[in-house]
Amino acid sequence: GLRVANVDFSPVAVETMRLAHPADSSYAARQNEWFVADALQMPFEDGVFDIVLDKGTFDAFEFAAFGRGAGGAAPAASAEPSGMARLCAEVDRVLRRDTSAVWLQVTHTDPELRLELLLDALPAGPRAWSVGYRSLDGGESSDGGGGFE
Repeated sequence: GLRVANVDFSPVAVETMRLAHPADSSYAARQNEWFVADALQMPFEDGVFDIVLDKGTFDAFEFAAFGRGAGGAAPAASAEPSGMARLCAEVDRVLRRDTSAVWLQVTHTDPELRLELLLDALPAGPRAWSVGYRSLDGGESSDGGGGFE
């Protein structure tokens, strides 16, 4: 059956959701588990999820990489992999190893920019990603479909 693992970095957010949706309150609530965790080091085994739903996490790393800090200063350059690349590697790790696994991102970022960022940040290797988008205005583009190829 359906199981949902909800991850947030904020203990306050997780506790608020646990209180709002107690496990004994409804069938849907019983399908959810809540985790305080770092999205770059999720507490899950490799290849356990069919879907990763991202509602702003990649956006936060995008802003950290390209946004302006206090006083308008650009972030310092680093030899370390970007947060976006590290997030991509972690999502790649927890998704199942088949063609139906999907990382769904809900974002306000321009689709063409997001595609460019993802293609730069996704890990290379034996499992290539297929990246595309669907926009609320009906626009669609793809380099071959959703999921993995």
